[in-house]
Amino acid sequence: MQGMPLDKVIGSIKAGVGGTLGSLALIMGFGAMLGKMLADCGGAQRIATTLIAKFGKKHIQWAVVLTGFTVGFALFYEVGFVLMLPLVFTIAAAANIPLLYVGVPMAAALSVTHGFLPPHPGPTAIATIFPCRYG
Repeated sequence: MQGMPLDKVIGSIKAGVGGTLGSLALIMGFGAMLGKMLADCGGAQRIATTLIAKFGKKHIQWAVVLTGFTVGFALFYEVGFVLMLPLVFTIAAAANIPLLYVGVPMAAALSVTHGFLPPHPGPTAIATIFPCRYG
C-alpha cells in the first residue's frame, strides 16, 4: 500500500480482507453447523462419556490431545477448533472439571498439527521456500 493513491487504499483493503473472510466464513459456518448438530444429536455426549470411560477422569487431557491430533490431521485449525468446541464443553461438563483443563490441550494438539505437519499452509510454505521434499 506504500505509494498507493489514497482513493485506492480502501478498495485494496476490501479486496484483501474480503478474500480472506470470504473463504474463512464459509468454513467457520459449516464447522459451527456440524458442531451444533454433533452436540444436539447426542454425539458429543457419547464421545465424551466414551473418552472419560476409556481414559478416566485423571487422564482426560490425553484423550483430548489424541482426539485433537487426529482431527488436526485432516482439517485446518479453524475447522477443527469449531468442530471440537462442543465436545470440549461436553467433556468438561460431564467430568465436572474446568473448561480450560480440556480446552488448552485441544487447542495445543490442533496447533501442533497445523504448524508442523504438511499439507497445512505453514509447513508447506516453509518446504517451498527451502527446497526440500516433504512427501
